[in-house]
Amino acid sequence: MCVSTAAGPLGGDSLCVEATIGPGAYASIGSTGATVVLPGQWGEPSSYLLALDVGPGATLRWAPEPTVIAKGAQHRMATRLTLADNCNVVLVDEMVLGRHGEQPGTCAQRIDVVRGDRPILRNGFVVGAPGWNGPAGIGTARGVAQVLLIGAPAQHWLSSHGGATAIGGHAEDCRWSASTLVDGSILLTGISPGIEPLRNWVKWVTGPANEARNCAAWV
Repeated sequence: MCVSTAAGPLGGDSLCVEATIGPGAYASIGSTGATVVLPGQWGEPSSYLLALDVGPGATLRWAPEPTVIAKGAQHRMATRLTLADNCNVVLVDEMVLGRHGEQPGTCAQRIDVVRGDRPILRNGFVVGAPGWNGPAGIGTARGVAQVLLIGAPAQHWLSSHGGATAIGGHAEDCRWSASTLVDGSILLTGISPGIEPLRNWVKWVTGPANEARNCAAWV
């Protein structure tokens, strides 16, 4: 369990979280509360690096509470996954643009995934002021989530959706899309005007993985 502070990171902060899941191990990691990214005194950006290494036959469920990008914040987020060929991963990332009644800051997010020495995903996007709510961005959405399913979780999701490789839809005010990666992994992205519909969508996507004890059954 990751323990969040009352606020932060602040502008100028640089944080790094690293975790290694050994061969055959199982880990379900979350956080005690949301992360609120705030601007610093001198207008500097903040950064956060998440580096995860998952070994052969291991299972990881990474699902922290949302990251809130407060007004004036300039934040960079990078996620790097190094995975064995036969591991299982459920990775959830939820972001809220601005606190209640305020405009959001800016967040540049990137994820790089290497599985068995082969890159399977290199993806990045930027959300926030000044053009965050335009038609070329995410419209009126204030919540953004990405869910990455690798190994048995991806196979389960595909089997329950007829093997579709690129689909999308609406669910309780949440618009979403799903794409199959080169190795059969699934990347899903959802956007919503509020956090509750988004979190309900995440629960629907992750299915059995929503409960830690069930994710182990996928191994």
